[in-house]
Amino acid sequence: MGPYLLNDPDNRLVEVPSSFGVGTADGLARLYGILANGEELNGKTIMSIGKSFGHSGAGGQECWANPELKLGYGFVTNTPTLSIIETGKRYLLLRKSVYDCVQNLVVKGLLSNSRVLGYIRLTAYIVYYREHYLSGIEPSQGGSAFVVYHKGKKVVDIWGGYADKQSHRPWKQDTLANVYSTGKGVAAICIGMLVDRGLLSYDEKVVKYWPEFGKHGKENVTVKMLVSHQAAIPFPNETLTWDIFRDHEKLAGVLADSVPQWEIGTGHGYHTMTMASFCSVLVYKVDPKHRTLGQFVHDELYVPFGIDIHFGLPKELFHRVARMEEPKYTASQWVELVQNPLLRAFFLGSLRGEESIWNKVIRNMGELSDVS
Repeated sequence: MGPYLLNDPDNRLVEVPSSFGVGTADGLARLYGILANGEELNGKTIMSIGKSFGHSGAGGQECWANPELKLGYGFVTNTPTLSIIETGKRYLLLRKSVYDCVQNLVVKGLLSNSRVLGYIRLTAYIVYYREHYLSGIEPSQGGSAFVVYHKGKKVVDIWGGYADKQSHRPWKQDTLANVYSTGKGVAAICIGMLVDRGLLSYDEKVVKYWPEFGKHGKENVTVKMLVSHQAAIPFPNETLTWDIFRDHEKLAGVLADSVPQWEIGTGHGYHTMTMASFCSVLVYKVDPKHRTLGQFVHDELYVPFGIDIHFGLPKELFHRVARMEEPKYTASQWVELVQNPLLRAFFLGSLRGEESIWNKVIRNMGELSDVS
């Protein structure tokens, strides 16, 4: 999904939770920090988790909750990139500094040399991060923000660069950016909230809540499979359009009519454009108020807790959105991409013929894959 689509104001109004949500680094970090700390806000627990949980996005966005360390963080940028180069490397160094710092904390709060070194390393890298932008090195790469919560308290909140380099609009503390596939993690959290409330069960079959979903041999897909990329529907049979996403009933019909691409229960594959949409329909089916995922996030996360994440952005918040930039890679960076085994597998997947699952995924994204 290219920057031209992401910058179209009309498209921001549409709920496309798998890749088109917007949020702040603080919104992602606050949500995952609450989960990691198991805390209540306004007397309500969002969701309980037992293990580390998070999601990355193709644009370089990241968010994670680590309940063992009581740590939650979020990173957003308006320059789509990959974690092995430039912006991604900066994020990975920030994350490593945070983990080094927190993991070196000793029992009973005693101060140790390792703890001091951890804080020095984190502080030094934050200073470097700011200076990297202020020096004029970074403007061609847009802007970004990184926020960390530890034991329920915000301990890191840094941002820099341009929210819109064309107009020289600086990145601010509350700048919103496209969150790409980190929206899938938020969708899974919403499903978890409904599980905690007894409205869903991970082990139940989806058809219990959404009978139409059972077409074409999908009757044995469980909720757990649906949220863990095991539903065997990495793309719908019908080519996606903006009109389909604007009509929730039509979207539900398209997804229900989709045919599995492998035998249910025998494998998994990344559900690029369908996973969060499946979650949205499921939320709509079981929620007593029959809200879509975007409405649910607004009512259950944004309004009561101030968690700044949106699927279908209200017009009054448009002025805060960063303009997404076209990534530009140097020759040396392309070499890095080619040498990475995971990315090489993706590239090779595109050469396996028109009927390969990878190419069908891209083709069936239809209007949503256009970058012109």
